[in-house]
Amino acid sequence: MECGAPKPEAQPQGWTCPGCGTVNQGKFCMNCGAKKPEDAPLYRCDKCGWQPPDPHHPPKFCPQCGDPFDDNDKT
Repeated sequence: MECGAPKPEAQPQGWTCPGCGTVNQGKFCMNCGAKKPEDAPLYRCDKCGWQPPDPHHPPKFCPQCGDPFDDNDKT
């Protein structure tokens, strides 16, 4: 069933390499090999694996399991 509203544009998931602009999820850029900047933490729930739509700014609690987001959830 469709609601008739336009589908929201997908946001890039991950960090953007300052050197080449590639969106990555690991610790190094898959295009140029640059290391992920220290100020770009990504979050994923350490209990159930849920990833927030904006992995740089997670909610206070995981909406799937209720676990609070903290330093243990940084990837």
